[in-house]
Amino acid sequence: MNHGTQGDNDPDSRIDRNLKERAHHEGIIGSASLDELVQMIDFFTKLSQPVVSWTSWYIDKLKGCPSVNTKFSPHPRQWIARRRIHWMQQLFRKRIETLISNGRAPRSVTRRINGALDKFKCEYDVESIQILQHVHTHRGESFACALVGEMREELLHLASKDLQPPYITSIWCPIASELFKEAMCNISASLLCHDPVQVKQEKLLDRLLTAASKSASLVRKCARSKDLSLLAFRPSKFGGVSCSEAFIVCLESSVGADGGEIVLVDEDLAHESNTSSYCRNVASLLQKQKKGAFVATSCFQTDSEISNSESDTTNAPTVDESWYIINQIVFVVHSLAVNCVKWETSETNDNRMKMLCDAVGLKPNCVLKAFEAWGGEPRAVKERPKEYHNKRSFRQTIWEALRKEGWSIQHGSRPTDMYFCPPGVERKAPFVNRRDYFDSVSQVIQIAKTDTKWKDRSIVIEAVHAYYEQIS
Repeated sequence: MNHGTQGDNDPDSRIDRNLKERAHHEGIIGSASLDELVQMIDFFTKLSQPVVSWTSWYIDKLKGCPSVNTKFSPHPRQWIARRRIHWMQQLFRKRIETLISNGRAPRSVTRRINGALDKFKCEYDVESIQILQHVHTHRGESFACALVGEMREELLHLASKDLQPPYITSIWCPIASELFKEAMCNISASLLCHDPVQVKQEKLLDRLLTAASKSASLVRKCARSKDLSLLAFRPSKFGGVSCSEAFIVCLESSVGADGGEIVLVDEDLAHESNTSSYCRNVASLLQKQKKGAFVATSCFQTDSEISNSESDTTNAPTVDESWYIINQIVFVVHSLAVNCVKWETSETNDNRMKMLCDAVGLKPNCVLKAFEAWGGEPRAVKERPKEYHNKRSFRQTIWEALRKEGWSIQHGSRPTDMYFCPPGVERKAPFVNRRDYFDSVSQVIQIAKTDTKWKDRSIVIEAVHAYYEQIS
C-alpha cells in the first residue's frame, strides 16, 4: 500500500491513516471562509442524507419492534459513517461559531447553515447503542462495538495534540500501550452511561486511578524481577521519536523473553552525569538486531564494564522506575483525562494530579519537576502542526504569487496526498527527491523565503510580507 500504509485488515495502519485524514479535514474546515463553508455544507448534506435516513429508519424500527429482521440491517460501515458524519457536523458548527464571534458571518447565512445541519440528527443516544448490541456482523461482532471503536478513534484524535498513538512502539512500552487502550475504553464507556454527569465522572476517575495504580505496580514488578519485556521500546513502522536522536545506549544484555537483545538507555542522565557512557547509534543497532529493543535505565557503565557484563544479566543496570511511571503512566492518564473529558466536578486539575500521583506512589513535586524540565509538556508530546491555521492566508498570498510564476499542485492516490511543484517539475512515484517538489505548506513557505531562485522576485517578496501581515 502507499507509503507503507497497509490495508484495513491491519487495525493500527487503519487508525494511523484515519488520524491523519481527521487532522487534514479539521485543517480544511478550520480555515474555510464563509463562502467555502456554505459550499462544503451543501455538498456534505447531500452526500450524508442517504446514510442518515437509512440508519435512522432502522433504529426506529428496532425501537418499535426489537424482533425486526436483522439480516437486512445497514452495513457496519454505514453505522460508522453515521458517527463520522456527526463528527464532521461538530467541526462545521465550531467553524461557524468562530466566524460569528469574529463578525464575519451574517445572521441570515448562519441561520441557513444551521438549518441545513439541523435537517438530520446523526448522533447516537445511549438507547440506540444498547439496541445495536443485539445486531451483529457476519463475524459475530455487534454493531455497537464497531461504534465504540470509532469513538475511541475520536478520543485518540482529541488527545493527539499531547500524546502520540499507543501503537507507536518506539514511544510507548507494552505497559503504557495497554494502559492507553484501557483508559480510552473507560472514557468511551462513560460517554454511553445513563448515570448523571457527576456520578459517571466520579466512576470514571476511580477507574482511571485504578488502572494507573495497577500499571505502576506492574512497572515496579518487572523492573525488580529483571523481566524487561514489558518495559522495552521497539522500532515502529509508524515513526515517532528517532532512536538515534533520543537515546544513548548504555548496555546490551540478552534478557529478552523472545531471545532478542535488550538495550538499556538513558538520555537525561547522560547530560547530567560525568560518568563515561557507552554511545552507539541505536537505530543501526536495532536494524541489525531485528528482535532488539531498548529500556530506560538509571545508571551507567563504562566500555570496560560493559565488555565484562554483557553475558551476565544479573549485573544489568537498574531500570528507572520513576521515569517509566511519570512518562509512561502519569502523562498518559493525565493527558487523556484533560483532553477527552469535560469535567464538571469541583475538583481542579491540580487536585486530580495529586490523586493520580498518590495512586502511582509518587510525590507530586517529582512529577511537576518533570513537567517543568520539559517545558511544561510530557516527554511523549507531539505538537500538532500549526500550519493548518495559516493555510487560507498561504493560499491567498504566497501560493497565489507562486501560481502566477508557474507552480502547480499535483495530487497522489489519496485525498491527503498533495504536492507543490515548481515550473517544469512533475511528481514521480516514489517520492524520492524533496528538492524537486514539496508535500507541505511549511516547506513551500521556506522555499519562498530562502531559495535564491524565488526569494528575490518582487511578486514573491510582496506575497511573503502580505502572508505574515495576515497571520500576525
